[in-house]
This record gives sequence, C-alpha cells and structure tokens, in this order.
Amino acid sequence: MDQKSTKIVILAGGDSERFGGPKHLSEILGEPIIKRTLRLLMELCSHEITVVTPPNLLSAYSVIESNQIKYLERSGPCLQKLVQIEPLLVGADHYIVLLGDVFFTRRALESIIGNEAREVVFYCRYGPSLVSERNWGEIFGLSFSSSFRDELVEAARMAHAFFRQGLVSRDAIWEVAKLYGGVPINLLQTHPKLDSYFEINDHTDDVDYPEDVGRIRESLTSDFEDV
Repeated sequence: MDQKSTKIVILAGGDSERFGGPKHLSEILGEPIIKRTLRLLMELCSHEITVVTPPNLLSAYSVIESNQIKYLERSGPCLQKLVQIEPLLVGADHYIVLLGDVFFTRRALESIIGNEAREVVFYCRYGPSLVSERNWGEIFGLSFSSSFRDELVEAARMAHAFFRQGLVSRDAIWEVAKLYGGVPINLLQTHPKLDSYFEINDHTDDVDYPEDVGRIRESLTSDFEDV
C-alpha cells in the first residue's frame, strides 16, 4: 500500500489584541508555546510543517530552524487564514491544521497525527476546561483529506460572509465546523455535538489572555507526565 503524504499548517497569526502581545511566544514549561508545538511535532513525525505568522513578526516566530519547517507571513484572524492558506493545501493526501495559541500535550498531538480518518475531523474540547474556569469548549485543530479541501474552505467563506451580514455573532472555527456539519443558519448560535468532533480532554488548552498562561502553568503539577 502506498504511504499517504501529510502536510501540517499551524495558524499562529492574528493581532493578539486580548493578550496584549504575541501570545504564541508565551512560555510554558520553559519554552514558547509555538516552539513546544513544533518540537513535539518534529519528534512525532516527519511531515512538512508550515507556520503562518503575523505580519512583521516572521523572524520572532522562527523559533526552530529546520528543513522540515517553513514560515510564512499572513494577516487577518484565524478563520480568514483558513481561507488564505488554501494555496498551501496542495501536494499532499492529508492535511492537519493546528491553532498556534494552543498548549498541546504530547498525547494530544499523538492522537491528531495518528488519526488517519479520511473525512474532516475537528479536534476539540466540547465541554468545560480542566485547566481554567471556562465553561465552554475550544477547537484546537482539524484534519482532512485532500478530497474534502474545497468543501471545507467554502464553509469558511460562508461563515465569514454570514458574520459580515450579521447572521452570526462571530466567524470562529466553531461556525465552520457547524456549517460543514450541516447545521442550519438559524441554529448556528447553538452548540450541537457533531460526529466530526474528536474530543481532547486533558491539559491541552488555548491561550487568549495573560491569565490563561498562569492557569496552565499552575495546572501542570509535579505529577504531570508529558512523555
């Protein structure tokens, strides 16, 4: 059987307004979040990795030099980047898109890399966080085969168009997931549990505010195993 090729794209752009600076460079366990993700990915696989960075910060985000990693500047929020990276989603059988402001455990990344499901999969925490006091879910990334690329990008375009028309309150990847999952426009404000969700319920969590970094650090007690 022919081995399938996989490309990984990390969305590490955005202006980090709520954080007050480049949140992807916040340090947890002694290294920047984005560097940790890249290091773990390189330890777990040999896939080509592209990091999409904010404008004028490419050098700051180029935290690891490797032939396995490419860094590209793009502007706009994460959802827009899902559309903007469409030209990068070529030349492979399978794609993994990760959010760059997420502290990933090794186990979470192993699950994502090891999932060879052909359809679109959204890796998320559907319910409350084990780390912070947040009582809502988060999407950490997604994966899909090349045959689903156009449908997914079209869902991203639709979500942004609905946001601009005032039909939805935000244009986050949750909206992309729901649109792709066939949720009607009038129900996009709800949170149905879809078959495309792959739940990750461990110390994996995203960073929106400076206090999130502190909460993740505090949650990583002496018995935290990241092997």
